[in-house]
Amino acid sequence: MNDHNHAHGSGTTITCSECALRSVCFQLTRASGQADLLERLICRSGPHPAGTVIAGDDGVPTLGVVRSGVVVAEHPGRGQVRTISAYLPGELFGFEALGEGPPPRYIATEPVFLCRLPIEPTVEAGEAVACEVIQLAGKMFAHQRQQLQALRNGDAASRVARWLLDVSRRWAHTGRSPHRFPLPVTRQRWAAMIGLAPGTLSRILGRLEELEIARFHRHQVDLLDAEALAAMAGMTTAH
Repeated sequence: MNDHNHAHGSGTTITCSECALRSVCFQLTRASGQADLLERLICRSGPHPAGTVIAGDDGVPTLGVVRSGVVVAEHPGRGQVRTISAYLPGELFGFEALGEGPPPRYIATEPVFLCRLPIEPTVEAGEAVACEVIQLAGKMFAHQRQQLQALRNGDAASRVARWLLDVSRRWAHTGRSPHRFPLPVTRQRWAAMIGLAPGTLSRILGRLEELEIARFHRHQVDLLDAEALAAMAGMTTAH
């Protein structure tokens, strides 16, 4: 299940201050009288090779943050697997498994380093930590649902433009340039995430290059005209 068409080795590693779990770690440090509790609950792991199933196969809920690399969430569909989201360094994954229905599978699309927090053992750390985890997961879940709805509405060109602007903004949060960044998923996954056929996506990307709005060098994007892309997305500004 390796993503050989994807940009391997994004080269971005986040620090604790940029991590989505930083508030949970703060509560763990603050609430516990045990110096080793943080180390026992927050598990660092990796590298997980491309194609590795990070979570989801064992049914055990786990929250995790990508420290380096990219993780995608997949749901089995009717005869096919559907990519529902991608997670960049610093972003939290695993909250989809808290809802009803079968949990998604989380897969590394390039070598990945993680911090993981098993949900059930957080009760050991006290109510403050458990509440922080629940609130964080709730916010992330609501944000993702709103984001996916926005990315799957409108005509094909506006969906592509919104997705590119969203990825540009998210890479910028990791310290990368918002004008030059790697694609976190293959074009096939990208098309599935925004509800387009791969051929339709390819035609729109070709049009963006013709208009000199963006260039696509293998798996890297050069965003040449963010304002024009924002106009295509139906936004007044790029961010």
